[in-house]
Amino acid sequence: MPPSFVVIVPTRNRAALAKNAIGSVLSQAGTNVRLLVSDNSTTPAERAELAAHCSRLADPRVQYVNPPEPLPMPAHWEFAVGYAQKNYDATHFVILTDRMMFRAGMLAAVTELVAERPDDVLSYNDDMVHDLHSPVRLERKPLTGKVFDLEAEQLLYLSSIGVFPQALPRMLNCVVPRGLLAAIRTRFGDVYTSVAPDLCHAYRCMSLRDRVRYFDAPVMVQYGFAKSNGTGYYGGKTNDAWVDFNRCAGARGITFAAPVPEVCCNLNVVYHEYCFVREQANDPARFPAVDWTRYVHAIANDIQSCANPENRAALFAVLKARVGADLAGWAPPPAAPPAPPAPRKSLWAKLRDAARAARGEPAADGTFRTTAAALAYSHRTAPVYVPINDHVQYMQRGWKLAG
Repeated sequence: MPPSFVVIVPTRNRAALAKNAIGSVLSQAGTNVRLLVSDNSTTPAERAELAAHCSRLADPRVQYVNPPEPLPMPAHWEFAVGYAQKNYDATHFVILTDRMMFRAGMLAAVTELVAERPDDVLSYNDDMVHDLHSPVRLERKPLTGKVFDLEAEQLLYLSSIGVFPQALPRMLNCVVPRGLLAAIRTRFGDVYTSVAPDLCHAYRCMSLRDRVRYFDAPVMVQYGFAKSNGTGYYGGKTNDAWVDFNRCAGARGITFAAPVPEVCCNLNVVYHEYCFVREQANDPARFPAVDWTRYVHAIANDIQSCANPENRAALFAVLKARVGADLAGWAPPPAAPPAPPAPRKSLWAKLRDAARAARGEPAADGTFRTTAAALAYSHRTAPVYVPINDHVQYMQRGWKLAG
């Protein structure tokens, strides 16, 4: 029996983005792919807009649902995936967040790979459209287009020393067999209920599986960074998504299992999930202890990435008070030099860029005027693959390279 798939789109107050995610599935999915839209919106207008959109599609592959009440992100993922398992007879499940789209033709490539080895977890990579500022930039990573078997033990070791590869099976970048979801729920009582459900899934998955199959190709494109949970922290302004994410985390906060839980920053959330699952799994041979010195230095570096100087100073003061002399030997990364003023474009350069934009191509400096133009270019053009890259080599041999 060939595998069958449910793509789950969990969304919250992002109807416009969710429509794009839905369209990226329906434009290429075959009859063995169905789509579940789980709308966790708190705003009636957003919910009404997305519900009406799904109804207008009149596509039997699409189902729109709501949780009984708005939920924190982990509980919403638990609801959506549990609903899909209960109401679909699919063999495999995928989460596509509302800030992501499948690139044209890539969903079929993924389903074909899964059919070769249906019992494996298959993770994959993405393109990124950096659209927080104008002009917009499309980042295409140097990927190989190849498939690799990676040892869970190796990926867990890398996490313990502060290296978090894209291949980690975070559910939003992988295809998961039904049996593994059931095994995770049996072992841990639920699949996602921590703080960052994607990373919670990754580490619970690797507590039960010895290998991850990784497709080193840009299967998705990620964008919409103004609405990202973490953008507020790095960008110096607290956006609605970051406020909502923190509020929904509850009294324990979003880093309660991290080595220094008092420091609330993006990287510490990642460490939190590793430590949270490590404690639950109670398998120190599989989950190495976090390398304390590397952890302290990594968190100090991440704090420096916070663009708000008051927040940056307050977080660093908390870290320094907690770790004391363990910061010895750490130095802040050198400040990036100020960007030189953009040279004035000649009339001919402006005309050439206008002509390129009309053809859907980037300007001479590789940028786009709009997010839509960058997304269209990502979907329309094939990536250029490299024979091998440092990313894959590090995941395969990182215990040697890390020293």
